[in-house]
Amino acid sequence: MPCLLRPNGRSTARVSLLSSLILAIILLGCKEEVTRIEGVTVIPTGVAIHTQEDVERLRGVVEIQGGLALVPDQEGNCDIRDLSPLEGLAQMRSLIVRGCPDLETLDGLESLTSLVYLELRDLASLRSIAGLHSLRRIEQSSWIDMCPLLEDLRGFEGIESVPSRLTISRCSSLSSLRGLDNLMEVDQLSLSDVPIRNLEGLDRLEEVATIFALSYCDSLSSLSGAPTLRRLGNLSLVGPLALSDLSGLEELVSCDGLRILYDVGLVSLAGFGGTVRELEITQTSLLSTAGLTPADSMGTVSVAANDHLMDLSGLAAAHSIDRLDIAANPALTTLAPLTGVSVETSVLVYANPSLVDLRGLESITSLLGLSIDNNESLESMAGLDNLQEVTYGGGVRGNPSLCQSDAETWAAQLPSTVFLDIRDNAECIR
Repeated sequence: MPCLLRPNGRSTARVSLLSSLILAIILLGCKEEVTRIEGVTVIPTGVAIHTQEDVERLRGVVEIQGGLALVPDQEGNCDIRDLSPLEGLAQMRSLIVRGCPDLETLDGLESLTSLVYLELRDLASLRSIAGLHSLRRIEQSSWIDMCPLLEDLRGFEGIESVPSRLTISRCSSLSSLRGLDNLMEVDQLSLSDVPIRNLEGLDRLEEVATIFALSYCDSLSSLSGAPTLRRLGNLSLVGPLALSDLSGLEELVSCDGLRILYDVGLVSLAGFGGTVRELEITQTSLLSTAGLTPADSMGTVSVAANDHLMDLSGLAAAHSIDRLDIAANPALTTLAPLTGVSVETSVLVYANPSLVDLRGLESITSLLGLSIDNNESLESMAGLDNLQEVTYGGGVRGNPSLCQSDAETWAAQLPSTVFLDIRDNAECIR
């Protein structure tokens, strides 16, 4: 006898036939044989199925008022291979297809026009999602993960807007984004560990409201292919990627945040057209920040562990930065491009072995916090001559070329400072 899943999640061994057209069936965790009842077209709860026989029993159903899950049974088995018995199924809240190794296509789901949630995961034989071609809207998240034979996204052509997250990851044959050709707006778009070479297929994309994340796509050599993209909440590039610059984003108008991490191939920011409000560059091969267009007032700027970065000229046009972190950039010799840029809350200058002074920070008059630590060649505090106040303190510590007495003299001239920890700098004999 089948099990009915009540809204509170508890199951009962009793199934009631609500009418000749309504039956509640739940197969998850039920080992009893379920017999299809002729004439049943609406199921008022969620359904989980594991076998091809289970799919056959849903023939003729047009609506599942909860979700449909095609998943392995408790022993980890799922032999579902053909969804054609579901050809009349037009309405459901969610579709989860997970761990069905024999399923090659989603043919049979052509009547679906909208979903709240979609998940396609760990489908070893799935080569096409074209059966979803009638889909027009996905209200919440969509996730396609571990589908190694899937080559493109044809089947999503009807979707123009995704108000939540679209994630595509670990699909080792996905060399094309074709299928997303009509997508215009998405809140979050994440592409991870897929072998795309460019963004072709995003032909009409205009806005990614929160974050556009490209991670571990080691064949991605160009960001061309999204010619109408104008607005990004945040762009996150996490390597390794095959990019040498950001060509392809010339028409971008605004980007709240640019985040580049571990992208060992990127040597230039050329091609990036958007105005950037926040910036994080960590462990890249960048030579310069030239090519960046900063907002007049920036938020956090963090530049850390970039072995070849020699200048910060891309930040010169900013009027102010809220927080500035410059750390562990061995080729950086000067902060001079920051001349004229004020910093509002805190400055961290840490472990930059080639930096000899702090010239470029002359526009800073007050801070909440300041840390100047472990800069091997730093000889002078010159550049912070106009600083009047460090509200919550900080320190100047562990700079082996900076005379301790010079650092103490500089700190003593600050009229409004709670506490600055000045220690472990060079002992100089005058």
